[in-house]
Parts: sequence; C-alpha cells; structure tokens
Amino acid sequence: CTLQPAQIASMASVLNDKDITLVFYKRAYSSLIPSIWQETIKHGETHSGWEFLDAVTRQPAEVVALNAKCFAADDTLHHWMTVFPNARLIVKDYDAVSAHRGLVSDFFASVLKQRAPFFKSLGVNQSFKPAQVELMRQVNLCLGDAEAGSPPNKKAINPVEVVNGESRTLRPMLKRIEDN
Repeated sequence: CTLQPAQIASMASVLNDKDITLVFYKRAYSSLIPSIWQETIKHGETHSGWEFLDAVTRQPAEVVALNAKCFAADDTLHHWMTVFPNARLIVKDYDAVSAHRGLVSDFFASVLKQRAPFFKSLGVNQSFKPAQVELMRQVNLCLGDAEAGSPPNKKAINPVEVVNGESRTLRPMLKRIEDN
C-alpha cells in the first residue's frame, strides 16, 4: 500500500523538477474492516465476520500492525511530502469517490482535467456482498486449509470462482460435501 522514502526518491529522480500533484484517497477504518475481512476469506481463512470484528475491536493494535501499510495515512503522506515538499496535495474520500464515479474517472477529471478513456475493468479486486463472502467462508470451511484460497494462495478450489459461478470443480466439491 505504501512505498518507502527511498523508493519514492527513485521516482523523483526520474521526474526531475516536474510539477507534481499528489492525490491521496483516504479510507475510513470502518469501511476498511469489511474489505480486509473479505480479503482474508478470499485467501482461505474461515473466521466469520463477527469473529473478525470482535478481534479487531478487542485487539485493534494487532490488526493495525498487520495492516500498518494500509492504515498509516500519516506515514504515507509524510513519505511522499518529504520527497516532494513542493507538491500540490489533494486528499479525497475513497468511499465517496468510489460510490460516485470511481477512482480512475475521478483522477482523470479532478487531476488531469480530462475525461477518462474507456477501459475494461479487470475485476482484480472485486467487492462482494456479505452473503457472498459468507458463502466463500463456508466453501473454505468445507475444504479445510489444504485446499481453500484464491491467488496467490490458490489451491484446489477458488472460493471466488465458486461465488461467481465460474468454478469447474464445483460439482466434485458438492459431492464431497454430500459424502461428508
């Protein structure tokens, strides 16, 4: 989620003294929690949403430490502003922009002052409804640690493909569940 100052500095050396605008899309911790839960389930975990929320509220320091790069907005902004002290800074609300027109369209309109070109989304980080995440969790529970998980931890059955109706191994999985 964040680059270290040395990595940012290497970008700065390529950009020379160009006019720089930094755009930071901040995300509320409350909207990030369901997203992190979904990601853990997509990669084979089996804790329920309530269990995950309980862990986050009981031990927030541990969760923040595990995801520090994503949560550390102050550090992220500090790193960039240290390397580009004269840059124009724009801070935007990730959730509001995502709901309205999307990050790419917003970036083109507000920073580049252009209309975003048409592009086909790759769906790399697809968001799911809570019921779909629960279905993935149930798939993970049925499969156990040895087989559950999506790329890069992909095993025998990808729970995301099951939810999307794309799994070629769904029938054998259902047979296995039926037999148990």
